Amino acid sequence: MRPIITIISIVLLCTDFCFSQQQFDVHLMEMEKSIFLAKDSASKHELLVQKIQYLIENDSIDQKLQLEIERVDPNYLSDSLREIFTWNAMLVSFFNKEISLTVYYIESFEKLSNEPSTGFLALKYLTYLEYDSSVACQIQPILIAKDSIFLGLSCIEEIKEYEIQHKKFKQFAAIVPGFGMMLNGNIGKGLISMSLNTATIFAISYLIKGNLIVNSIGWGTNLVTKFYLGNVNLTRKLIAKKELTQKNKLAQTCELKMEEIFNKYPLEFR
Repeated sequence: MRPIITIISIVLLCTDFCFSQQQFDVHLMEMEKSIFLAKDSASKHELLVQKIQYLIENDSIDQKLQLEIERVDPNYLSDSLREIFTWNAMLVSFFNKEISLTVYYIESFEKLSNEPSTGFLALKYLTYLEYDSSVACQIQPILIAKDSIFLGLSCIEEIKEYEIQHKKFKQFAAIVPGFGMMLNGNIGKGLISMSLNTATIFAISYLIKGNLIVNSIGWGTNLVTKFYLGNVNLTRKLIAKKELTQKNKLAQTCELKMEEIFNKYPLEFR
């Protein structure tokens, strides 16, 4: 009896979901029809904003919504509706990682609102870190002055600095065999690699001095492939592995700090 009840429950849930999705699509089509039949531009763009808000309410924050936003000309909207639209467009662009568009809507919103919230400043800071770091540097002390919680934003710079540091390790690996490994923390493997490559250089030099040119070329080519290039590739793999592990740890810590910040200063659609 129980399996039958379970199956019926699943069927009912699926039916309800399918019906809801169908209603959602039908409503979107009706809204689009109204937009198409709108008598003037102002009405058309107001209806577009209503459609955007309907999509936001139904958690449809994706590239399709981004395209709907780009259909709107804010000049046809009233001042109050333009502010609402610009705020929502800014958040959608930010969540979709459309940095240039986010900057555009940030600048537009600043012209409409003289007193931006702390959450808005945090979003602006994060956006300009990717777009123009000099502007982000100007915003950071303002945020910290408002609340010390924003000291946690330094985690973003820590991740970037870590990436730069490990790029140097890869360069050292190519120039001095074994040295890159030691910088990466693999001391034992680095010393062995350095010793093998040093011994190879001495051996080739000895063969050249003994006029054993052919032997030195053959042996040198073989050993360079095995030891030098092998060391470079191994070092890069070890560095990449450590970098990924450490970046994941830093990213998780940073994500928790960001979550704490935006729980305190939420960014909500209007």
